[in-house]
Amino acid sequence: MTVMRYQTIHAIIFVFITFVSVAGCSLFGEGKLERLFPGDGPSLVHLDSTEYGIAEDGEVDIAVSVTNPTDETIYASGNGTLRFELEKLVDGDWVLAFSFGHILIGGPPLEISANETVSISYSLGYADRPNDHNSGWLIDEVAGDYRVVVELQAERGNEGNSYEEEQLPLGYRTSSTFEIHE
Repeated sequence: MTVMRYQTIHAIIFVFITFVSVAGCSLFGEGKLERLFPGDGPSLVHLDSTEYGIAEDGEVDIAVSVTNPTDETIYASGNGTLRFELEKLVDGDWVLAFSFGHILIGGPPLEISANETVSISYSLGYADRPNDHNSGWLIDEVAGDYRVVVELQAERGNEGNSYEEEQLPLGYRTSSTFEIHE
């Protein structure tokens, strides 16, 4: 009889632990990502202009900033800096137009402290075509409407890695639309 009670208690504990493991978030509240960033916006990504020109040397200079409005640290992938991609609006769809590829992967993520804004400026050369690092312009015609998408996470990921499921919702990571013109 004692053995049977012992097995019953272990079975109940096993069922309870399994249930808590599977349904933990709904029992004990939302995770950090869901708590800090419900829904799909507003954007944390801002630009210094709504339009940019292509310089004579083929460079496009873009300044990007990210503001963390929360009381907790968030993280940006990209070897200690802001890693972003440019998406171009083509026939009603957003397509990847410029990527830093693997160049900014491999180091620790950039920590953006509570209520902090980080900014960075890039000169994106049109001559920068995809290379061994899969970085550069991925389109032929640069002029058009764009948005910046930054890789942001609520939790610190593995060194240099980002995982789509850990990303903040797209609305938080995407700038407003801007124009690049000749």
